[in-house]
Formats: sequence, C-alpha cells, structure tokens
Amino acid sequence: MEDLIGALRVFDGDGFQVHIHAIGDAGVRNALDAIEAMVSLNRPRDRRPVIAHAQLVAPEDVARFVKIGVIANFQPYWAQLNPLQTVLTIPRLGPERGNLQFPISSILRSGGTVSFGSDWPCGFYPPLAGISKAITRKLESTSRAWVPDECLSLDQALLAYTRGASYQLFAEHERGSLEVGQWADLVHLAIDPSTVAPEQLNEIEIVGTWVAGQAVHGNC
Repeated sequence: MEDLIGALRVFDGDGFQVHIHAIGDAGVRNALDAIEAMVSLNRPRDRRPVIAHAQLVAPEDVARFVKIGVIANFQPYWAQLNPLQTVLTIPRLGPERGNLQFPISSILRSGGTVSFGSDWPCGFYPPLAGISKAITRKLESTSRAWVPDECLSLDQALLAYTRGASYQLFAEHERGSLEVGQWADLVHLAIDPSTVAPEQLNEIEIVGTWVAGQAVHGNC
C-alpha cells in the first residue's frame, strides 16, 4: 500500500489524472484508501481520479466515491447473470457478496459520479447494448433482473455514456451534451429509444454518426 500511495502521490503531483483498475472489494477499498491518502498529501486541485470496473464494492465503501471525489467507470454490459457469473464468479464469492456486484445505482444514489465504457477489446463494445443491460440487468433468455435495485433508468444510462464520460475526460465544456458551443458529436437513431422495450435497444438501427460535425457513418 505504501508503494501505491507513493506512486499515486508522484503522478498526481505531476498533474496526471489517476486511473486505477480494481475489480474485487479489497482491490476497490485499497484503491479508495490510496486515493484518499494521495488527496490528503497533495495540494488541492480538480483531479477527478477514476476507479475503472469497481465490480465488487463493499456497502460501506459506496459513499466514499463521492466523499473522495472518485469517478466510478463501469462496463454496464457485464451486469448480467451469464456463465461468467453463474459458473465462475458467484460460486466463489457466495450469493451475498455476489449480489454486491456492479452497484451502479447505489453509487448514483449516494451522489457519486458514474461513467460508462466497454473495456474494449475485453468487453462488448456497442453502447446501446450496454445501455440495455444497465436498465434491465437481464439475460436475453430470462425475465428476471439481477439485483433490480441497481437497475438504471434510460436517462441515467444515457448520461453515464455521455456527460459522465466527458466529465471524466475534463471535456464537459466541449462534448457530452447537445448545446451551442459543444462539439457536434451526434448519433442518429432510427427510432426514439424511449419508445421501445429496454431489451430491444440493441436492435435499433444506427442511421448516421457524426464526429465534430463530420459524417463518419451512414448515408447522411
């Protein structure tokens, strides 16, 4: 732990944004402890440290994200009871700790900042698929949500992929929302995502995509 705190203190002191990957509850707690120590040792500034994955978080550590100012970067497509969970993970964690995984809504309710990503190439890339899982936390073959208290609304999931990600990048004044002065990063969907069942979001056709106002996909 002393080595981790020392490294974070040096990188943070040089102006870098700290970004730690942590999956288990002990790893997440160690990351939070190290970041908290770093913040107390270095000068105050807008640092926006990130813990990526944050897959398993002890309940007593959920509120520490907002207290310390740590962004939780989740991969929402993983929040489903597929064989990685039912065969590999939950049998080792046990059902109680297994159901503490991906506490996305809990961190939002505590006031914390959440951003979404895919962890490509390890994860599944399409954002609409990630949004669908964040809302439903279901396998395609079942109607049962995994830990339904952690399901998000459509708006919450969209914001995590847009404003949440831009805030993590210190780019909220340039991108992440549709307003005058922002980069014209746009996606044109064939239908309004709020008009379909969350399970069908990944089936929506992408009509066109623009980056900084330039068409990069579609016939627009």
